[in-house]
Amino acid sequence: MRKHILTATFLSVFSAAAVAGAPGGEKDAAAAMTSGTMPSFEVVDRNEDGKISAEEAGYVRGLSVQEADRDGDGMLSPVEYKAAIEHLTKG
Repeated sequence: MRKHILTATFLSVFSAAAVAGAPGGEKDAAAAMTSGTMPSFEVVDRNEDGKISAEEAGYVRGLSVQEADRDGDGMLSPVEYKAAIEHLTKG
């Protein structure tokens, strides 16, 4: 129950930030989520370093680097991102 409340709070805060229309990848990520899809890895990886940071992940509704980071490096690889998105979209 507590996890659901935390997830709902997280979704509310970060979906509002994404929809605010900040420049760059945030706007693209918000547009993808509004259309009912999740943004691609390339859209979320704003600095194009091949990994998604906690800051970059914050623009994707429900995405948590802490939960999805399987190798413990504090970032999401394309494989980790794909697995997290699949988990999120299963509902």
